[in-house]
Amino acid sequence: MTTPQIELIYWGLIKESTLNPRKTFDIDAIKELAESIAKQGLLQPITVRPFPEMKIEIPKEMKGKLCYQIVCGARRYRAAQYAGLDEIPCIVREMTDEEAFDAMITENLQRKDVEPMDEARAFYELHKRGTSFEELAARFGKSISFIRHRIKLNDLVPELAELLEKKELQISHAQELCKLTVEHQTTLFNDKYSESAQSYYKWNDKSIKDIKNYIESDFRRLDKEIFDKSDCENCEFRCGANALFAEYSENKCTNPDCFDEKVKQHYLILIDEKVSEGYLLVKQDNIHTSMQIVCKNLEESGLSIIERNYKNSDWEHIVEMPERDEDDTDEEWDEAMQDYNNDLAEQNERLENGYQKAVQIEYSGVGIILVKFKENSSSETPEEVIINNQLKELQSKDKRNAEIKIEKIIEDERKLMSESDYITYTFPTTDITETAMMACMLHYADYNTRNEIRDGFNEELSYFENVKLSNFQIKNKIIRSFIQRTITGGDVTYSKDVQSILQAISKEAYPDEAIKIELKHEDAYLKKKENIDKQIKELSK
Repeated sequence: MTTPQIELIYWGLIKESTLNPRKTFDIDAIKELAESIAKQGLLQPITVRPFPEMKIEIPKEMKGKLCYQIVCGARRYRAAQYAGLDEIPCIVREMTDEEAFDAMITENLQRKDVEPMDEARAFYELHKRGTSFEELAARFGKSISFIRHRIKLNDLVPELAELLEKKELQISHAQELCKLTVEHQTTLFNDKYSESAQSYYKWNDKSIKDIKNYIESDFRRLDKEIFDKSDCENCEFRCGANALFAEYSENKCTNPDCFDEKVKQHYLILIDEKVSEGYLLVKQDNIHTSMQIVCKNLEESGLSIIERNYKNSDWEHIVEMPERDEDDTDEEWDEAMQDYNNDLAEQNERLENGYQKAVQIEYSGVGIILVKFKENSSSETPEEVIINNQLKELQSKDKRNAEIKIEKIIEDERKLMSESDYITYTFPTTDITETAMMACMLHYADYNTRNEIRDGFNEELSYFENVKLSNFQIKNKIIRSFIQRTITGGDVTYSKDVQSILQAISKEAYPDEAIKIELKHEDAYLKKKENIDKQIKELSK
């Protein structure tokens, strides 16, 4: 093999390549290398390729000479300039853009001190040019997950990328922050990381768990949405289906734009159907983000949207006539009656305008309600309208009095039980006691189990009566749900009592797995103990 010839080339004829993924240079390290070059010369030549596209005009004696582009050795080239070398030892190779780029990438990624953002740009360029994740992992001895996470760093906004390059942002934090949208990253930087942010240092010191919790708050929950989610199951943006978000909840979407578009399309169809049936669209103050887009589209299509007010509210207020207390003065009573008459007039105005109680649009979190204009079939005389209003008021009052009765019964019975000696009650437990215990356990069971069981309850019976009529399988499920929640909660980390319950249940329900777990950790402990005993023996000699 022929040894490449080394040529001394005037430094002004050499230009750095824009293809080089390495953008980060440690100026102190370059100056240190420059001192070494000044004493010993440049021991390792740089690699260049002919670059006829570059033209040089100054100095005149170099005008028209062939120029060169650096393939490998940009750092050495900069150090040589600091050292004052006029001529740089170079290995000249004829190379295409692809060959030069590949050589640059290989040299940079094989460095021990490669910076994360340089690595991210290099992997991204290779992947963009057709190299698969699997090929990159095999070529550079990295895992596929590592390659994916490095490439994702290219989605960092410039402000956060700069912090990472300055080592003012931890790489573990950066790998999570780059998963946020550009808008969210920018807001987060301004609020938490910029020099003007009051919590700047605090956020740089946050744990990775805190960062992940914050990021997950930007995701969209899929389980509460009612649009067609069949395309979401294997979508690359769904947590669980995406390797970048494997550790997050599987029922969340990481692509807010796509999510909001699906919500928008669903409600556009739904609202169109309701409007054709005579409903009016009312916009609330706390409107959901995705519904803001829906409203904008509807308004652009010519549909008028009503701002929410007392006439189209989703509740209907019934004015109650005041009761005069014994100590009310005539002046106070006249003022109370004046307020009542004013409220009654507003209520009548609302009824005359024809609005009936608003109908919520299927999902309660979107900030949109639909109200239907009531048919004006008023054949009543003014006297009949007043009488009917008074009847409504009396019926409403009776309903509220019945509610107050229950509230007072509950409060007094709660006081009775809290102050009683019920805990030391000597009589045997009864069926009612056992049912009450089962009902309390269900009340504190996990959310999904509690809702699943309660969905099967008879609505005409009370909660207690439904629990009493539950079959053997349901009662077993209540008990086990209560136990599972207790032994897997936070108490188990410090309560030896709960730990003893956990171990007993684990061995009963899953004996083989429990034994394997104990043997694994016992083996690890014995190995550590053997090492410690050996050190103790050495120190005791």
